[in-house]
Amino acid sequence: MVHTNKVFVHPNPTRANAVKALPEVLDFLLSEGFHVYMDSMYAQSLGKEYKVVSYASAEECMSAADFILVLGGDGTILHIASSAACHGKPVLGINFGTLGFLTELDISDLEMLKQIEEDRHKLDRRLLLDVRVWREISWLEPGSVVCAAGADLHDAVWSRDRKLFEQAPAEERGGQPG
Repeated sequence: MVHTNKVFVHPNPTRANAVKALPEVLDFLLSEGFHVYMDSMYAQSLGKEYKVVSYASAEECMSAADFILVLGGDGTILHIASSAACHGKPVLGINFGTLGFLTELDISDLEMLKQIEEDRHKLDRRLLLDVRVWREISWLEPGSVVCAAGADLHDAVWSRDRKLFEQAPAEERGGQPG
């Protein structure tokens, strides 16, 4: 049996109920033998009480963990999904939002996390959309460059009225115009 016990706990800091429930979630995970990773932004507020939690950058936490436990709503899962996919990490959500289509658990379901550690769980595979917007550099010089790109779990929208993708600096685009 494979034990999955390294978890990156990712609360939505804008959801007061998720932040308030964080000690309950951490206490449960630590009492069950999970190794908990958290973004270093929580070290100041939690570090004294939760010294056994490993604090690092979100990127380092994601690399080290077996899975990501999101405390928030569907938007929090959508926000972290592409990074998790790049690291090959599954995401499980505890719902502190309103709808909960993607979040699987409620705070009252913490006992179900034991099934993950004991490898008694099923993964749902989801597809990510890989979206790229191309444009001609110049009508004089045939060729195209990517002017916007992104990966998303849910949907992609292109709008004339709003800038949806941050444009990378020219040096990150290989000197290509934006």
